[in-house]
Amino acid sequence: ALVRIGWSLDDKTEIFSKEEMIKDFTIERVIKSPAGFDPEKLQSYQAHWMNQLSLQTKVLGVIPFLEDAGLVTQMSQALADRLEQIITAIGDRLVIFSDIIKYDEFFVTDDKLVYDEKGFEKRIKTVPEAVGLLKNLSEKLSQLSAFDVAIVDECVHQFVAEEGIQINQIIHALRISVTGKTSGLGLFEAMAIIGKESCLKRIEYTLNKVG
Repeated sequence: ALVRIGWSLDDKTEIFSKEEMIKDFTIERVIKSPAGFDPEKLQSYQAHWMNQLSLQTKVLGVIPFLEDAGLVTQMSQALADRLEQIITAIGDRLVIFSDIIKYDEFFVTDDKLVYDEKGFEKRIKTVPEAVGLLKNLSEKLSQLSAFDVAIVDECVHQFVAEEGIQINQIIHALRISVTGKTSGLGLFEAMAIIGKESCLKRIEYTLNKVG
């Protein structure tokens, strides 16, 4: 990115490896006018090269940031497998390794989930039907023998049909309940990663928080 501030190979090539830059760099193509640093372009370069990394490399890259944040304490095969799931789900939203910290809902214990308070107020506390719907949906979810994306998706949509409601009458409250956030990964994908037991506990904690 620093090389590209004042130099270009041609009018169309944006992405280079370090080896290609060393090979192709010439002082004649360095611009004479003052150059400006473009943070967005740096981010686009970073996103490109992050996407070239293997899943295993990404897993190893995020672990120090999770450890520094106190979100993980000991590496294990189970944690590695979970990180692979999470990173795959995050996809190109992982631009730098520290971005993993934005997804703390997958690492905190259920009773330590941090809620977006404005979202909690708007989507649950001030919505009269939210508590009843969450209770009923929790019962439906508890009956599932498997808890993958497709099954959770089907369960929630079946619940919506049975209750005669619109999906947005439950989906926002459900997201806040299990992730603490108003946006993020696909909800059913997030729930599958979090797991059935934790999702049910988090809904229970949410209901208790409403009082």
